[in-house]
Amino acid sequence: TEPEKPRKALLLVSACRLTWEKGEERIYALAEQFRNANIPFVWMVFTNGTPKKAIPGVVFCQPTLDVRSFFAKADYVVQLSDIESFCYTIVEALEQGVPVLTTPISVLPEIGFVEGENGYVLPFDMKNIDINKIYSQIPKFEAIRSRNNDIIKQWRKVLGNTKPKNRYNPNTEFIDVTVIECYGDLELNRNMTVGERVRMRKDRAIMLMNRGLVVSS
Repeated sequence: TEPEKPRKALLLVSACRLTWEKGEERIYALAEQFRNANIPFVWMVFTNGTPKKAIPGVVFCQPTLDVRSFFAKADYVVQLSDIESFCYTIVEALEQGVPVLTTPISVLPEIGFVEGENGYVLPFDMKNIDINKIYSQIPKFEAIRSRNNDIIKQWRKVLGNTKPKNRYNPNTEFIDVTVIECYGDLELNRNMTVGERVRMRKDRAIMLMNRGLVVSS
């Protein structure tokens, strides 16, 4: 017998919170479009959130500090946020020569993203997406070299002497706490769940401890 050659399966990778502003609903919508087009895929989503529903092909993984090794193996890194001030996820993908699927966040030109050259821009409403083009025309491009040293020089020229004037130590200003009562955190803009560990400013941590919402880890 001569077996039929299997179709290539896409590997997608994301690292994000499962919240509305980070595009949780867009993850579900885009995954459904891949399924409806009969495109085989595995989408690894690194998050500490709890998904609202299970979708075949989407694998929710515990977050890891460094996901670049997973980015390097991906066909696309996916970022579907409403807005990003400076999107490290996309920057790290482009620095490894990995194309990106992203929403039209305003920072894209600043970080070197070019539509069709190193990825595709998907509309916020996830409609009229050319799924077959995404599948069959994966962009190939040279990795974008980091300009960190040049940027640091530019800022030092603007700011002048950047030598610290105090002995600020972030390890003494922030502490780790464990949530013992569910509550909505206005500063973090998300709901906190029992057992979750988070680092926060000492003054906020003390306030929340006094309210019986967290304890020192």
